Amino acid sequence: RASNFFVGLANLRAYEKTRKRKHLNTARMMKNRLKELAKEENPNVLHFILMLRAELTRVLRRLNKEEMALNQLNEAAVTARRMGSMLDDAFANELRACFYLDSQCQSFDKEQAAYYMRQAVKSYRDYGAETKVIQLQKKYKDLLLAHPQTEDKKAGSNSTS
Repeated sequence: RASNFFVGLANLRAYEKTRKRKHLNTARMMKNRLKELAKEENPNVLHFILMLRAELTRVLRRLNKEEMALNQLNEAAVTARRMGSMLDDAFANELRACFYLDSQCQSFDKEQAAYYMRQAVKSYRDYGAETKVIQLQKKYKDLLLAHPQTEDKKAGSNSTS
């Protein structure tokens, strides 16, 4: 289950760098496999489907569907929390932050990105993934320092706390 998601996500990253359709096709195939699992009444895959759909939307620059993609990421985080999957909740927050950091998107917003990145760091830390916390703090140091602990008005209703 999770492997389908991560294979799909890795292929989306490869597609972003190379624009080779085989990567995009593999990502879509992984999303479809997850959908098949969901049809078999496997509730543990819904948040993976939502995150993969949202990333597909972002990667394909479907500007008219950005809000839908963000809603899917919000729903993925909520679903992961309800299932007790702190790690998947952290990952959904990381994806939300990256979505807001994507300067090609109309939703580009560094304050929102910083808010969700802090949420991701907190969840990863609570999970015990200290190496991931250090990685994010290094990679997004400027973002986290430029927007320290600001209360996010927009994210208040979508907060993961």
